[in-house]
Amino acid sequence: MKTPSCTSSGRRKGIAEVVGALLLIIVVVIAVATLSIFLSRAQVNAENRQNYLTEVQNDELQFTNAQFAPNSPNVQWELDGNASQLGIQNPPRYYVSMISDSVVDLNQNGTTALTSASLYTLLSKNLVLGNFSEISKGTPVSYHSKQGRIVFHVGASNANFTFEPASWESLTLTIRNLNTIESGVTQIEVGDVWMRNWTWITQANTSLGMFSPVAPLSIPAKSSVNVFVNLSVPGASFTKNSSLTVKVISTFGNTFSTTYSTPVPVARASTASENYLITNRDVITLDGSQSYSAADTIQEYVWAVSIPYVNGNGAQNCVANAFQNSTYYITAFVTGETIQYTPESLFPSGLNSDCIDGPVQATLTVVDDLGFMSSSNYLILPQDQSISPPANLNLISAKCGPSMTNATTVQVNNIFGQPSPNVAVIAFGSGGVTVTGSTEVTTGPAGQATFTYACPSAGYLQVTAGSLPPLSVTVP
Repeated sequence: MKTPSCTSSGRRKGIAEVVGALLLIIVVVIAVATLSIFLSRAQVNAENRQNYLTEVQNDELQFTNAQFAPNSPNVQWELDGNASQLGIQNPPRYYVSMISDSVVDLNQNGTTALTSASLYTLLSKNLVLGNFSEISKGTPVSYHSKQGRIVFHVGASNANFTFEPASWESLTLTIRNLNTIESGVTQIEVGDVWMRNWTWITQANTSLGMFSPVAPLSIPAKSSVNVFVNLSVPGASFTKNSSLTVKVISTFGNTFSTTYSTPVPVARASTASENYLITNRDVITLDGSQSYSAADTIQEYVWAVSIPYVNGNGAQNCVANAFQNSTYYITAFVTGETIQYTPESLFPSGLNSDCIDGPVQATLTVVDDLGFMSSSNYLILPQDQSISPPANLNLISAKCGPSMTNATTVQVNNIFGQPSPNVAVIAFGSGGVTVTGSTEVTTGPAGQATFTYACPSAGYLQVTAGSLPPLSVTVP
């Protein structure tokens, strides 16, 4: 009997080893291929991510132009919309423009002026339109500028209401994409308030619809778009006297911002003496030429010049404390980079009764090209009697006789023909006339000084006041 051979089993074992090796090779090939695909995809992803990061890093939106409305330099204040104060709900927006100390214009939403010298008066908690030609001295309405606002005082109803600094209604913004690929805008923020109403404006100035974060506005590479932003947001107010920061978020998630700052008013005052007929007078110059704006030029200079109002000032008279109460002073509004305080032009109706010699309070408001405004701190210049110095001496009366009190009264007037109080007048006699009372008398509120004298025989009484030509009186 033959013993079984191991040849067949060895053959099978060899085949198994070959198959296993082939399978291993296949697995290795598959693994290598898979790894190659994975590495290739990873490389592509890495390249895509790097490209995206490059795009994000190159993303740059630039604000090339901004137009705020209303941007008229004359629109500086608007009616306060406080319903509890006004007694009405949802009051319309009215702008007030100071024209002079006795004329104002009211505009509704920046349109044509309603009425020259028009104001609102508060009657029975309802606003009605009233026309007043005189508003500077409290009858029936007075106003004053305080801390960047205009306050009106209505004497008849004993009520006050305020015109606050005007606020912006809208903003037209030009945004440029400086990147080499398309970018866009998903959100716009103005003054820490996210805008919900902004539209793209075509070159034909037509709106193409409203955008929101879910429908971003695309900006092609190296191109610009114009965006209209409605700033009339409930619960928010963007006033002209406050700087404003505008931000946009791009489609790449980057934030770009710029700040539109208010101009910087610089108010200065100087006094110089000028020759005025036979005397010299002091002239105050108010200079705002050092004012500046960081990004734009100054377009408008508005000076609020105030003096105490004697008839409404009680016992305080011509003192700086009068500026603490609006009923004690009057204000004139004058435009110009540099102006002169000349009472005959600013307060012609008050030359006889108001404190034209001061103290003088001056505030400068400047408005730049964009319409942003800012007011300076108050300048208070002390009283200066040389603003309206004495100009002439006039004889009022002269008497002389053995049975009467011999006296003469002279009148001192200033350069405006008004009485000059507190002027030292000196008298002396010659020939048979001798001054018996005080030889130096200070004029009273009416600008008059009286001297007594003896005149046993004829002579002269001479009266002088400063550098004025003397007045010679023949006695008897």
